[in-house]
Amino acid sequence: MHRAAAVGIGVVISLMIAANGALQASLGPVPALVIIHAVGLAAVVPFLWVSAQGQGGRVPWYLFTAGWLGVALLFINNRTLVSLGATLTVSLGIVGQLVASAVIDHFGLFGLRPRPFRWAKLPGYGLIVAGLLVMAHTGQ
Repeated sequence: MHRAAAVGIGVVISLMIAANGALQASLGPVPALVIIHAVGLAAVVPFLWVSAQGQGGRVPWYLFTAGWLGVALLFINNRTLVSLGATLTVSLGIVGQLVASAVIDHFGLFGLRPRPFRWAKLPGYGLIVAGLLVMAHTGQ
């Protein structure tokens, strides 16, 4: 079930990137970011009202950087989508996610259980990068 949900995340991210890029093309980068985050805030506030999680508790300060990372993510995605297209933007983003997530897993960052890197994964990483190179050089 969790793996299917993770695939669903990929679908949602692709849809989000395309919609956000179109919004930026229509309104410009700053208004698009404001609208995207205002809509996101409006969507999450009701959950915070009914959730005990949203009623306080101690949260490490560095976890609040996720908001700034979200703004950077949307800005960069919106800018690159116009020049690279959706497929290459998402594909390059996946490579970045693979590298960052391998580091996060290996060291157990953000309070996660460490999952040491295994060299046996390198062929899989290599196939992904090779596929990305083919896409990058045939799509331009």
